[in-house]
Amino acid sequence: MVIESLEVRPLMNGALWYVRFMTEILWGRSVGQTFHRTRAEILELGVRLELLIGGAIAAGYGQSASTAQELQHEMLGRLSIEQRISLLKRILDRKELTDNYPFVVPVLSRLFELRNAVAHSLSDGYDSRTRDIRLISFRKGVEKTTTYNALYLHWLIMEQCPAVERELAELYFSIAPPDASWHEN
Repeated sequence: MVIESLEVRPLMNGALWYVRFMTEILWGRSVGQTFHRTRAEILELGVRLELLIGGAIAAGYGQSASTAQELQHEMLGRLSIEQRISLLKRILDRKELTDNYPFVVPVLSRLFELRNAVAHSLSDGYDSRTRDIRLISFRKGVEKTTTYNALYLHWLIMEQCPAVERELAELYFSIAPPDASWHEN
């Protein structure tokens, strides 16, 4: 039996998210409504993470807090998210913080892959047998179907992203120089 439904609530705890998701499946809520709501939540999560990535990169390359802020607002937005994640990885390696934050880069890469998929796709349904959510996209005239397992989405959005969001907030203070002159300029 295939029922078209999807519900992702990044701000809710995992158990409640799962109950709402299963309720959506059982009641067969309109896939259009749930997909649009889910897409909006994933895009919002991506924006929050992009801001934190930018802050960490700016702290790593800025000569002072004010130049870091200018770098973040004027330059980093011109880079693709893949380039920004690569810069963040270089900073983590250079500052020898990779072991302290081993999941930041892989989780960010996966989340932004998902963000790009939902931003450029239409919902193609939910398979209740496999718990797979199908997305369909068209790029350069070629149709592509992408499948995401609901348990994978739960793991990524509800468990990994909140942890990475906290770690990115911490990274600014781990990366920025501790001397007062950097923060005062």
